[in-house]
Amino acid sequence: MKHIQSSVEFLLTYAWAFLSIAVFLAFILLFVTSGNPASYNTASCYISPGFTCVTALFSVNSLGSKFTVVFVNNIGQAVTFPLNALTVYPTYSGTSYFGNCLPANAPKGATVICNSTIASRIGSVGQQVNPKFTVNYELCSPSCAYPVVSTNTINTTGFGTLQISPQTATVIDNVTLLDSPTNGNVLINGVAYPHNAIVFFINNLGYSAYALPPNSMYTFNSWIATGGVALTSTSAQSVTATATARGTLTATFVTTTVLSTTSTTTASSTTSIQTTSTSTTTTTSTSTTSTSSTSTTSTTSTSTTSTTSSTTSSTSTTIEYSFCIGGNNGAGYIGNTYSTTLSSSGITAWISNTAISLGSAPTCAYSSGYVYCTGLYNGGFTPYSYYAPVSPSGIGTWSSTTSYPLSVYMASDCLSSNGYIYCIGGENAGGNHANIYYAPLSSSGIGTWTATTSYPVGIYATSCAVSGSYIYCVAGTYGNPAYYATISSGGIGAWTATTSYPLSVYYDSCNIYNGYIYCVNGYPMTHVTYYAAVSSSGIGAWTATTSYPLTVLTTCNIYNGYLYCVGGSTTGADAAGVSNVYYAPVSSSGIGAWTATTSYPSAIALTSCIKYT
Repeated sequence: MKHIQSSVEFLLTYAWAFLSIAVFLAFILLFVTSGNPASYNTASCYISPGFTCVTALFSVNSLGSKFTVVFVNNIGQAVTFPLNALTVYPTYSGTSYFGNCLPANAPKGATVICNSTIASRIGSVGQQVNPKFTVNYELCSPSCAYPVVSTNTINTTGFGTLQISPQTATVIDNVTLLDSPTNGNVLINGVAYPHNAIVFFINNLGYSAYALPPNSMYTFNSWIATGGVALTSTSAQSVTATATARGTLTATFVTTTVLSTTSTTTASSTTSIQTTSTSTTTTTSTSTTSTSSTSTTSTTSTSTTSTTSSTTSSTSTTIEYSFCIGGNNGAGYIGNTYSTTLSSSGITAWISNTAISLGSAPTCAYSSGYVYCTGLYNGGFTPYSYYAPVSPSGIGTWSSTTSYPLSVYMASDCLSSNGYIYCIGGENAGGNHANIYYAPLSSSGIGTWTATTSYPVGIYATSCAVSGSYIYCVAGTYGNPAYYATISSGGIGAWTATTSYPLSVYYDSCNIYNGYIYCVNGYPMTHVTYYAAVSSSGIGAWTATTSYPLTVLTTCNIYNGYLYCVGGSTTGADAAGVSNVYYAPVSSSGIGAWTATTSYPSAIALTSCIKYT
């Protein structure tokens, strides 16, 4: 009996110790286990207001950390997310990290995934973390295909109580969307994505996928799924896609052959249009049209029995040259320059010209027989400026001239008007600048730089163009706003907000012709293009038009009703690009079909191209 009593006393005395050991072992087991990823799902996740949190994940590996939040847009209308829409505070320490949200344009009811990759390792597997995060967004039209309803950014706050998981324990899979040919689109949950876009799928959640052909010349053929991507069908144009691991989803299209004949008929003659006409002679008794291009000449004759009066008309053709200067060829910044001629049939062979003195990615402008370059970047920020004479024979000797007032990377957009150069914004170690400077141009170089009206926000990689006495700037690192102002020898007037661009991009390439502005591509990577009317009242409504054949950050020029685009980076501004060159007609109906023409001598990104007549 005494032994039993002693045993009971022992248990009562040391029960707290046994309990402590059991709890400790349970926590050890929790910390070291790496079982099913579901064991690391959020304990609580909340966003206010309007977004319904689905899940959140905080993960680590030896290189760093990642925060992911998934929510549904239940605001009741479409929203758009700017660059760096996500800000996360992992430990309430005050240190914040940025991230992006996809899809960038989210219709109501869409699932949105935001990711922030953190270079440092925060916490350890199994540890509890209570991140605070904010998501910035703007309201837009039902499809987000038009400018935002409100240009005021709305800030919403969220909280999570999570256990840190290993980065292998993820519930999010990257799916790369591809098109063949590459100028089609894949729609995921009603949102169109260009070739080579990456979207995030929640593991085993079904997503609607639709294959959108490039134009009426193509029809849907089939789907190809690889990796962890699965489809309900490979032959249906509209399917449901799921992912259990990373993979690709490719939509393939086939051409539809269309034969057409264009003819113009009058009371007594018929003329078949073969190519662009450069000289036309018409007689009422005999009608003859001669047409010629660089490599083809055709003649058509038609006899009639009418009166004997005659009319003669002729159109002279001015040769336009394009000069492309510097850029990044993947191995670094180069000073190579090349020239070519432009026509409605594309471009001719590229001819090597005098290299610019400093291998770089400059911003250049043309005026009265000279090219002027500033904002040179060769891996570091510089204020250097150079100029050189240009002629049909090429670019002459480069000479240094008045340095820019700031050492900047791409004086964002430099352009010329009425004998002056104007440079907008730029980036350096101090961030994005709103400064704008202008200077007179002459055969002696760039004159004294003078500060003028600052841009409304710090900006670089915006795209600006001049029409008459107005300058129009579209998008840039700040997001999708557009502004316009008067431009003169006295500088730039007050900036006025106008119709925002449909996409939040930078490194877009915009040009103006006959009262319309045409913008091509941009970063984040897209091949979508838009156009709009311009006037003294600003920029009109944007309309989507023919997508560019490649998803690259390309450089475009416009001449005599045609848009010519050279090379471009495939992954980012400083990355090696492609040598492809495409051109397309432009009109009040938008951009026409793109056609491949003579490739650039090398892969190139961030080259600066100017026109010379």
